[in-house]
Amino acid sequence: HFFELFSHEGKIVAEQGRNLYFYRADENPELPGYKMLKNKGVDLGSDINKYQFNVAIELENYFNKLPFNLCTGEEAIQNQKSIFEILKNL
Repeated sequence: HFFELFSHEGKIVAEQGRNLYFYRADENPELPGYKMLKNKGVDLGSDINKYQFNVAIELENYFNKLPFNLCTGEEAIQNQKSIFEILKNL
């Protein structure tokens, strides 16, 4: 089991819910305005932030139609605002 999460910066691949790799997207010199993914991913290792790793596992569960625990987009935005507020006051 694996899943891929794409962004403008590249993609994250989660394999077996344990191994995470990041493939950077760089400008394509042969096609200006287009990006291409690096052939070799960077191993994010198992020591990545536990919370982000948990999100990867929950997304894998969702895509495999298993029970999952993810917040809504609105809840995620509110959580992010709360975290920024806490950090601002440190």
